[in-house]
Amino acid sequence: QVVHGAVDELRLIVNALDAVGDDLIAALAGFRQTVEPKMNAAGFTLDWRVDRTVQVPGMETGDTLQLYRILQEACSNAMRHSGGDIIRISLAWDGAGVGLSVGDNGCGRAMGESGYGRKTMADRAARIGAEFEIGVSELGGVEVRLWFEGR
Repeated sequence: QVVHGAVDELRLIVNALDAVGDDLIAALAGFRQTVEPKMNAAGFTLDWRVDRTVQVPGMETGDTLQLYRILQEACSNAMRHSGGDIIRISLAWDGAGVGLSVGDNGCGRAMGESGYGRKTMADRAARIGAEFEIGVSELGGVEVRLWFEGR
């Protein structure tokens, strides 16, 4: 089990690094291709709401990797702790910037103010110039939000 998880981690990282440079949509499509089968196998439905016209200029391979890791942590937390069965990934332009979020329909148990995963996601977001917050999802559970201002 541990070896299988490590291989999956390596695949995700290789996909991120090989992905597509500054093409955020293609990078997210690669992420979806990797995680959706795992979500389905775990009894979750992926609600994919990615506006394919949105771009975040200036994204580099390292930035893409940080986004992958944030998304991976948020999805993993939702599957392990939410108690729900829907995970929504959204990407949209709000008129002033780009918002990327991962939300679930669970019970909100992962809302704690502390935790290694939360700190790691916040640090990764800061590295790529994104604002980071955790709040309540429209679905009723937890939502991890990233926001890139004026890009």
